[in-house]
Amino acid sequence: MIKENNKITQVEISKILGVSRDVIKRNIKKLKDNNKIVRIGNRNSGYWKIL
Repeated sequence: MIKENNKITQVEISKILGVSRDVIKRNIKKLKDNNKIVRIGNRNSGYWKIL
Protein backbone atom coordinates (compact mmCIF):
# COMPACT_ATOMS: atom_id res chain seq x y z
CA MET A 1 0.00 0.00 0.00
CA ILE A 2 2.86 2.37 0.81
CA LYS A 3 4.37 1.58 -2.59
CA GLU A 4 1.12 2.60 -4.31
CA ASN A 5 0.47 5.67 -2.11
CA ASN A 6 3.43 6.98 -0.13
CA LYS A 7 1.20 9.47 1.70
CA ILE A 8 -1.18 6.83 3.08
CA THR A 9 -1.92 7.09 6.78
CA GLN A 10 -1.93 4.40 9.43
CA VAL A 11 -5.67 4.94 9.88
CA GLU A 12 -6.29 4.43 6.15
CA ILE A 13 -4.21 1.23 6.13
CA SER A 14 -6.06 -0.10 9.17
CA LYS A 15 -9.45 0.55 7.56
CA ILE A 16 -8.44 -1.15 4.31
CA LEU A 17 -7.02 -4.21 6.08
CA GLY A 18 -9.70 -4.33 8.76
CA VAL A 19 -7.27 -4.36 11.68
CA SER A 20 -6.65 -1.93 14.51
CA ARG A 21 -4.32 1.03 14.19
CA ASP A 22 -2.14 -0.49 16.92
CA VAL A 23 -1.41 -3.47 14.65
CA ILE A 24 -0.42 -1.12 11.82
CA LYS A 25 1.66 1.00 14.18
CA ARG A 26 3.53 -2.08 15.43
CA ASN A 27 4.22 -3.31 11.88
CA ILE A 28 5.39 0.11 10.68
CA LYS A 29 7.74 0.29 13.67
CA LYS A 30 9.22 -3.08 12.66
CA LEU A 31 9.72 -1.84 9.10
CA LYS A 32 11.39 1.35 10.37
CA ASP A 33 13.59 -0.57 12.84
CA ASN A 34 14.74 -2.88 10.02
CA ASN A 35 15.50 0.10 7.73
CA LYS A 36 12.85 -0.89 5.19
CA ILE A 37 10.95 2.43 5.29
CA VAL A 38 11.54 5.93 6.61
CA ARG A 39 9.21 8.86 7.20
CA ILE A 40 10.20 12.01 5.33
CA GLY A 41 8.75 15.23 6.74
CA ASN A 42 6.21 15.56 9.51
CA ARG A 43 3.14 13.46 10.16
CA ASN A 44 0.77 15.85 8.39
CA SER A 45 2.61 16.76 5.21
CA GLY A 46 5.22 14.01 5.10
CA TYR A 47 5.41 10.78 3.16
CA TRP A 48 6.86 7.27 3.45
CA LYS A 49 10.03 6.36 1.55
CA ILE A 50 10.78 2.69 0.89
CA LEU A 51 14.50 2.03 1.22
